[in-house]
Amino acid sequence: MGVGRVIVGLGSLVASGWCVAAEGGSAVQFLPGLVALVLLLGLYFLPTFIAHRRRHRNALALGALNLLLGWTLLGWVAALVWALMHQPADPRPL
Repeated sequence: MGVGRVIVGLGSLVASGWCVAAEGGSAVQFLPGLVALVLLLGLYFLPTFIAHRRRHRNALALGALNLLLGWTLLGWVAALVWALMHQPADPRPL
């Protein structure tokens, strides 16, 4: 997952928050939910971030496992363990 996609996703969340505020809701009421969502998404994709940072050889497959089965606790733990397994570094640049 590229940084650009993350920025675009967060930008759309902020824009939707402003839409909520424009419809009579308060942006202050929306902000705690936005912060919680960003933190939970970061925690959900933690195995993928770890694999990418460690240049894991199977980072793409690990990210797919995390995306598709991470909602189950077993899938998330499996992705985390796989991301933390020692493997030789991939010589490709980040």
